[in-house]
Amino acid sequence: MRPSLVVPCVFIALTSVVGCEPTYPGTALGTYDVVESLTENTCGSGLPALSTVQLEVELRADGALGYWRLPRQAVITGSYRDSDGAFEFRTARAVVAWEANADNGVLGCTVEQREVIRGTAVPTTAPDAAVDGSTGDAAMDAALADAGAPDGDAGNPADAGPSEAPELLVGEHTVEIVPAHGSDCGALLASSGGAFDALPCRARYTLSGVAAATTF
Repeated sequence: MRPSLVVPCVFIALTSVVGCEPTYPGTALGTYDVVESLTENTCGSGLPALSTVQLEVELRADGALGYWRLPRQAVITGSYRDSDGAFEFRTARAVVAWEANADNGVLGCTVEQREVIRGTAVPTTAPDAAVDGSTGDAAMDAALADAGAPDGDAGNPADAGPSEAPELLVGEHTVEIVPAHGSDCGALLASSGGAFDALPCRARYTLSGVAAATTF
């Protein structure tokens, strides 16, 4: 029987939290209803990436530190830049496909699932230049254009004045599957009867979010 492995696309920060009600670091910048849209998956069925993923996300910051929080999940620490709202978060985990067996001359196979979310949170009151071209990334800019600003009726009342809180969130989410150093994972490839079209491989999503009506 050929060894096989299918890596679940669990996404960044999806580690369960148990115990007492936690406290969270930093200051809340905003809560967002986020849609991730798949644009690339070079892994094939070895990484069953959904075409669309909907998330509720809270972005927090403490100086240059950023925090990415999902409901009932562990907080991921990354970077945040207050001057333009740029953020980046990274995680990595190892998945063992099979252990090495020196007696049978079998090399082990471990793959690393590496995830990166990077993007920008911007207020709807930002100058046009900040909204239309500040990211310098075509995918992010396209996502921002698709997201648009919330309708006036759905936002703050007109007499409340402009909001300085970041109300749009755009960016990119990548998931990479990379054989660990010293691994022999050739049997995972489709050409050898496995599930992966290629290794290393990746799935890429555009990320688009608007300020949520409620917090969690």
